[in-house]
Parts: sequence; structure tokens; C-alpha cells
Amino acid sequence: MDNRYEVFCLTDPHFYESLDRLSATTGNGNGNGAANGNESGNGSGNGSGSANGAGPGTAGVPLFDTARRPVPDGWHTLRNGDWLHLDPPAGERAYPAQGWKVHASATLECADKVAAKVWDYCVPRNIPFKFVPGPQLLHLRNSKYAGRDTSGKFVTIYPADEEALRVVLDELGALLDGEPGPYILTDLRWRQGPLYVRYGAFAKRYCVGGRGTLVPAVEDGEGRLVPDDRSPAFHVPDWITLPDFLAPELAARNATTVGDLPYRIEKALHFSNGGGVYAGTDTRTGEKVVLKEGRPHAGLASDGADAVTRLRRERDALRRLSGLGVAPEMRDWFTVGDHRFLVMDFVEGKPLNSYFAHRHPLLRPDPDPADVADFTRWALRIHAGVEEAVAAVHSRGVVFNDLHMFNIMVAPDDETVSLLDFEAAARATDNGRQAVAHPGFVAPPDRRGTAVDHYALACLRLALFLPVTTLFAIDRGKAAHLAEVIGREFPVPDWYLEEAVAEITRTADDAAGTRSAAVDGAGPGGAAGLGGAVGARPVNGTDLRASSPSPDLHVQVGEPERGAGTGRTEPSGAPGSRRASGDLGGSGLPAGTRPGPPRRYLPAEPRDWITARDSMAAAILGSATPDREDRLFPGDIAQFSDGGGLGIAHGAAGVLHALDQVGLPRYDEGEQWLLARTAHLPNGTPLGLYDGVAGVAYVLEQLGHTERALALVRSLLGENWQRLSSDLSGGLAGIGLVLDHLAHATGETDLGERALEAAGIVAGRIAAEAEQLEQARQAQGSGLLPHQAQQSPQAQQSPQAQQGSQRGGPPRRAGLMRGATGPALLFLRLYERTGLPALLGHAARALALDLDSCVVTASGSLEVDEGWRTMPYLGGGSAGIGLVLDDLLGLAGSGDLDEAATARFEQARTGIVRAATARLYAQPGLFVGRAGMILHLARTTAPGVPDGALAAQIDALGWYGMAYRGELAFPGNQMMRLSMDLGTGTAGCLLALGAANAGQHPTPRLPFLPPPPAS
Repeated sequence: MDNRYEVFCLTDPHFYESLDRLSATTGNGNGNGAANGNESGNGSGNGSGSANGAGPGTAGVPLFDTARRPVPDGWHTLRNGDWLHLDPPAGERAYPAQGWKVHASATLECADKVAAKVWDYCVPRNIPFKFVPGPQLLHLRNSKYAGRDTSGKFVTIYPADEEALRVVLDELGALLDGEPGPYILTDLRWRQGPLYVRYGAFAKRYCVGGRGTLVPAVEDGEGRLVPDDRSPAFHVPDWITLPDFLAPELAARNATTVGDLPYRIEKALHFSNGGGVYAGTDTRTGEKVVLKEGRPHAGLASDGADAVTRLRRERDALRRLSGLGVAPEMRDWFTVGDHRFLVMDFVEGKPLNSYFAHRHPLLRPDPDPADVADFTRWALRIHAGVEEAVAAVHSRGVVFNDLHMFNIMVAPDDETVSLLDFEAAARATDNGRQAVAHPGFVAPPDRRGTAVDHYALACLRLALFLPVTTLFAIDRGKAAHLAEVIGREFPVPDWYLEEAVAEITRTADDAAGTRSAAVDGAGPGGAAGLGGAVGARPVNGTDLRASSPSPDLHVQVGEPERGAGTGRTEPSGAPGSRRASGDLGGSGLPAGTRPGPPRRYLPAEPRDWITARDSMAAAILGSATPDREDRLFPGDIAQFSDGGGLGIAHGAAGVLHALDQVGLPRYDEGEQWLLARTAHLPNGTPLGLYDGVAGVAYVLEQLGHTERALALVRSLLGENWQRLSSDLSGGLAGIGLVLDHLAHATGETDLGERALEAAGIVAGRIAAEAEQLEQARQAQGSGLLPHQAQQSPQAQQSPQAQQGSQRGGPPRRAGLMRGATGPALLFLRLYERTGLPALLGHAARALALDLDSCVVTASGSLEVDEGWRTMPYLGGGSAGIGLVLDDLLGLAGSGDLDEAATARFEQARTGIVRAATARLYAQPGLFVGRAGMILHLARTTAPGVPDGALAAQIDALGWYGMAYRGELAFPGNQMMRLSMDLGTGTAGCLLALGAANAGQHPTPRLPFLPPPPAS
């Protein structure tokens, strides 16, 4: 789960967007201050100083008064992300590339005062610094699910050396003494004030990190670039000595412990910017407890409440709910350092989200109608239990305000429910709005008080069956479409769905007196995805922790419209009893037989290829912004990293590739945009096939721009590319494929030599890794291969995952993009070119290595085991392995592979087909969703693909479809906004559907994955 996505939802209602482009409602917007000045520092800029080309609109972002100051004479300013940089005149800039930096923390109330004091201190002394220029940006930096490594950092100051560091701490520390602010977790605090220190990079430099990708770097003691560790805990690099004047501060930091508490903390359950949640034991009684931590001034909600304030709200709510049996009992309340702790009873059971991994019938390719009916009855009983629990909370005058599937605990009897996490709770008489909420359950602004909970109950009705209701963040009208899908797949009573849709789509203008007692007020919101936190590992990758948005979204909502009604009469009859018993009611028809055609929601049906193709292309081109510097097409938030708007996975190159592959006319303006943006690559642009330079070069060459393509790979070869990871996405496998392709396309033979060099490096790494795994397997005394595992309620853990668990880390990454399958693809394409038998052997070894990371799930599908979930998808799951397995078996002649290996690979292909034919996936995208299953089924040569399987996946792709400007589009990762990119969004769905169209010649494909030869 990536908690960053919620921040990128604040600027645009349709797409993930950078905060640089946040339109303001306040501020002078005249462009005359430092925040809007240009590089010359003359104070007359118009936002052109933005590093990512935010352009018009930036000037209107609400700013602190200090950020509106005129730029000092000769100084240079730059807006970059949520920072405003101020550098002294060129002749005065004598600071190193790295060293001890000073951070200042601040609250919203004192931030402008702190910034002014830092400005007044640093400018006369020619000390470079940067600060967050506006209150909204600072609020987001300190919000609950902001990064713990960046929280609290309001100002950064760059002293020239250790003596300058001491002077800054003494002098500026005295000026700022007493100013409050969040504790900065990465740093060491200076005395008791708002200043903190950390050793790290001053200038942007990069090296290859532990996962083989480019990361910020510093020089070690031998002059080598190594990763600049920014994990949320203070540490001193091995080659650096802590200055003597900081030693007392480190001793004071280490003196604060929890050793004297009457509680033994045994396990961290969860971390956020607001603090941790821990499982423990009361040492006085031996009873299990939960300790919840609140950090002052951090973890802000939309109403400005920090984690301590929200923890106090939870304490008060639990006191009011004591004895009801639907919430934990409070035990204790104390302070350690300046952190508050709430102690409560440990509630036995499992979160509701964890039940889907082993209960949801649509996770199978061929769900039994009896299982579907059983699941439906169980879901109705659970929902009735949640309704009763919420009603009990309301009876004590409390509004829960944060109902979603993570916060509902199901007891070991699989029926009884209780509610967790009351930090957003409020008195019903306050009639307030939501301040924090799961992105799928965010109530509309007109919902207040108990209506917020009733809205969430309506969302839960749909989420229990089809957990994609985060789509309501884009369009609440999607509720009716999802209800129709649910009605076709499950024997759910009509009243159950109709009431949910009515409540979710209700507006403030709807007449009062129309809400049922069972769904007493709801609104747009959505469900979480499927998951398996406890008891069973999620299959099909449908775990909420990875596939759905953050449990908390910091809602920014306006005043509700007047006239919102909250009362509605109960429909005739007595539905309460049938709800409690789980009676299906309604038509009583089995799944798939609900009468009546669905109402038209989608602009085009995915099964209608030509109409769908043209509609998706219109949506993609309609979203293009060729006037922007940072991106051409909206997509994943990865676009907002250095060079992120260029590549195949998430940038312009991938969209242009998809449009070209499905036979659409060239988009000349888009090609010119890409050529212009690659004339001078942004510093830090990744080098790989899917994430950066190599992929852009490949697409440009395919589109006829050979000169630029060669220039890009020449620049790539000037980097330390041999140290990159081996994978396809950003590593040597993808780079080797592009080098080999360009060598033969252009006659540049040295590029072919570099491709073989890359293959040799990767082959050596794969052989060493395979040997290491075999040694580990022998040491464990187990010869059981993953593909021999028997079906069981829980998938057997793979040897790779076992090895990862034993060494205290995650299992190795597997699959097409990040695993050994990408190198296997490189070996196979080189084998086709050269005919060298060794390359076929390297490919087989690499694929066997990734199959060692797979397990057979309870449904019989073969999926990549990530230790806590299993993944079937194209990017990081088994479907991507299946693509290359098909190629291997098609190329291998008789005797090229031994019989055991051939049998293993054929059996694996059968299991991967099952993984690609399930009824439910968490998302629609190509790399991590249903579109990848479509591409695999359209391409595979594996025997035994069920009749109609491909058509069924194409139809079900429409479950996620949305309208953008009246055309068909699809949501991206986390499904809170639409995406047009290849990896997560509409372009990837377009490519997959094109590959599934049998009449398309040549068949649309991903780079280096043409239709496989028949095996």
C-alpha cells in the first residue's frame, strides 16, 4: 500500500496531479515574490522557476508571507516539488556536495514566523536554505500518511562545515527556542528546540541502490557514491564521526525508553506519521493489550487535529462506549517523552478485509454456485452485524466517522463483529464532517454527524461483493453500475443493492424523508480491495495492504449544500429480520440469471473492439497536455519523479507505443513533445527499458527517430550502467534488449557487443543466485519443489519466501519486470539472433529460479509468493512468467531441455492459465490488473485455456471502466484517479484489448514480446 497517492488526489478531480499545480483560493497570485521568482532572482517571475514545469497556476498557491518576499539581490530561487530553494550569489556559494544539514520543524501556527527568522538569519550570512512555502503544503507534509522520512521538515539549511554547523545551531537555535513542531524522525534533535541535524546529500547525486535502481547518493570514505539512507531513524554513516557538540544530544535521545512501563511491547502492528500501534502484554496480569501512540504536531487530519488530539478523541469515545461489547475497553493513558499512549484491550479475531483471500468465490476461475450463495449469506450477516454495531455506537451519542473494512474486526466465530480505531470519532451532537477516512469511504461534503456512518454502511454493502468502490472518488454514479455487476454475479436481494445505490448517489438537493433505517444516510465512498492480513495469504494479489489506497485519506471538503435531508421511511415489509438472518430475499435467482438488461454506463463496451479502441484513443488524446514540461499524458504518480513522464511504463513513450501498436494514426505533436523533452534529459532520469532512457530510445526508433534514439543510448552507456540490477524494468535485461535491437536496426555493431556484455553479467548473477538457493534448499533438507505442492486452504510457502523469512527480509522479487523472467527474455531474444545453445540454458535456469518463487494456491492457480500475498499479474506475478515460458517452449527443440524441466514448465503453464482466468482482480491495469490477464490469454500457446475465458476477461474489464469527456477510460493504481499510461491505465488496457483482437495484424505487443512460436 502506497500512502502517497492520497496527496496526489488534491489537485485534479480526474487524474493524479502534482501539488505544484494546486489551484489556490487565496494568495495574491502576482508572481512578484520569491516563490514565484525566476532563476535570475529579479522577483518578476511567473512560475517559470518550477523544476517540473508547473507553469501557470503555481502563482496562485496559498503562500506564507515570507515566501512572497522579494528575492534578495543576486540570489537565485527555484520551486521544486513542495520546496522553495534560495541560493546566495554564485561567488558566495561555497558549500560542499554533502555534510551535516540542519532542519527546522514548525507547526502551521508558527511556520511563517520560523521561516522569517531563518530568512533573516541566513540571507545576511550567505547560507543557502530552502523551506516549504505554503500552509497547505506543510499540512500535507505532516499529515497522517505522509512519509515518515520527510515529516516535520519545514526548513533545510546547508552549513559549509562542522564549525558553521555549530554556529548555526547555537545562534539560530536561540532565535527559535520555544517554537513547537513535529519531531523529525530521521534526525537528531538539538536541545529542546525545533532544530534537528542529519548527515546527508546537499547536491543531487545518484547511485545504484540495493534494488538496482537509481537512488540519492553521498560519497563514502573512499570516494564511492553510496545510497543516502533516509530511513526514519537517526544514524551516523560509518565513515563519519559525530561532532563532539552533538554527543550530549545523542545521549539524551537514547535515554528515553519504555523499559519502566508495566507493559511489554511485543510486536509493531502498524506505523503512520502519527505514531505506531503495538501488540503487547500487561506484565501485571498477563493479559494481551494494544498500545497506540500519538506524536504531537504530527499525523494531521484535515481539521488540523494532530495525532495526540485524535488519540484523546479515541480515549473519550471508548469511555463513552464502555460495556457495549462493540469496541475495545480502554485500560490506560500515559506519556513517554512527549508521546502519548492509549492502552486498550486486545480484540480477538481478524479484520474484515482479511476474509476475502479464502472466502471470496470469484477468486476462482470457476466458482461453485453453492459457494457463491454461501458467501452471499455470510456477507449479508456480516453487514447486518456491522449495522447493529454502528447503531449501538450511535445510541451512546458517538459517530464512528471512519468505518471501513480494516476497522471492522470479525470474531473467531466468523460472525460477531466489533469496531476498531475510534480516533476520528466525534459526538453526534457536533454534527461534524469527516476529517480522516479511507479513500473508498469518503463521504460527500453534505454528510454530517451520523450520516457519515450511514454513508459508509452503504459503501460497505457493495464492497463486500465487489471491492472496487474507491472508484466513487471519481464518480459516485459508478455505484449503480457496480450494483448491476454484483446482481449478475451474486444472488443478492434487490432491496439491498437499491438502497445502497440510492444512499451513495443521494445529493443535498434530494428530498428529506427518503432514507431507510438500515442505511440511514450514506454518500460516495468506496471499499477497500481484497486482502489477507491474518490467517490466509491473499491470492490474485488482492490484498488491501498492497492493492488499495491508504486506510486514511485527509479529506479537504467544502461546506455542504443547504437542504440536505437525512430521514427516509423504511420500505414496506420487515427487512430487518431477513437482513439479520442472511436471507437472500429479492428474486431468489442464482448468480448470473438476474433478469433485465443493465443500464448503459460505459461509453463503449470493451468487447466491441473498434468502438472501444476509438473511444479509449479519444480519451487518451483528450487528456494530453503538450504545453506541460513534466508529462504529456496523465498517469501514475511515478510521473512526478525525475524524468518520470518520459518512459514506457508511466510516461509518454508507453502511450505512443500503445497507440502505434493498435494501428491508430501517428500523434505527431506527442512525438515532438518527447523529442523536445529528451534533448536534455532531467538529472536523475532512470536508465531502463520501462522506467527510463532505454525504453524512450526504443520507442523513438520504432517511430522513425533513429538519430535521437542512438543519442540516448550513447548517453546511457556513458553512465555506470553495468552496476544496475538485472531486471527488465530498470536493469540490464531491458537495456541489453534495446542495445541488441538498435545494433541490428542501425548497424552500430558496438551496441551489440554491449548487449552481449549485459547478457554475460546477468547470466553470471543468475547462476550464482541459483546456486545459492540450491545450497539453502539442501541445508533445509527439503527437496519439495513449489510446483509439486498440493492444493490446500492456504498456499504452501515457496523456498524463496522461506529463505527470505529466515534471513529476516522479504523473498526475492520474481516476475517479468523485477524478477529473473526479464533476463530470460533477454537470453531468448539473443538465442533467436545467435542460435547459441547456452543462451537457451540460461533462459531455462532463470525461469526455474522464478518458478521457485511460486506456489499453487487453493484454487489451483500458480502465483508468485511474496511471503504475505500471492500475485498472478503480468508485471510482478505469474502471468508475466507465463509469457516468457511460452517463448521458451516454442523455441526449444527436441532434446534442448531435459524431460523434468520440460514437464515442470508445462505444468507451470497450466497453473498460470488458471491464475489468468479468475473472476476477480483488484485493478484493471496491464502490469497489476485484469488487462495483463487479457494479454496473456490472447498470446499464450498453453493448452487447456477454457472456452470463453478470454471473452469473459474482456467483458469483466468493463467493471472498472469510467467516462472521461464522454469516452472510455480506466483508473490507475489505487483506483482513486484515472490513468492514461501503459503500466497502470487506459493505454495498457488499449494494448491488451488490441492483442485480443484476432483480426489485428500485426498483433499489438509489448517490446520484445511478439506472438510466441508454437510449442
